[in-house]
Amino acid sequence: MRLLLRVTGGLAIVMIFFWGTLFILGSPEYVNNQLRAKHVRLLADALEKYRQARNAYPVLANNPVDDLKRELVDAKFLEAIPSDPARAATGRQYRYAGGGRAYGILVTLEPEPSLFGLTGTKPALSCIAGVNIKGSGAFGDPPACPF
Repeated sequence: MRLLLRVTGGLAIVMIFFWGTLFILGSPEYVNNQLRAKHVRLLADALEKYRQARNAYPVLANNPVDDLKRELVDAKFLEAIPSDPARAATGRQYRYAGGGRAYGILVTLEPEPSLFGLTGTKPALSCIAGVNIKGSGAFGDPPACPF
């Protein structure tokens, strides 16, 4: 009887972690943040192609990335400017600041759910990805993005 209880208890623990992992990896917040990382990589690749062709990054002070359409999309460095996956609900869009040898893309990540709770383990985080941008004061110098 004790052996059966131990085996059942062990299986229950394994199942909790298994389903919890599936819950976190399948959560909309996790998926949206992964999509944001992909968007930043697409923009970074296009900006690098632009820099190689023009010897500098596009000059914009603190604009929505939509303002890069002429430089990146019309010049065929990128098919389309990506949108934040929560843009329809929040109106939020990625932001760009750059020029010369530096640029930054400001991204706001959603809090990801904790394993056993419905609230996120971290608050929403604005972070910056780019080249030579850290310490420049762009966007108030948020932390570097984790991707």
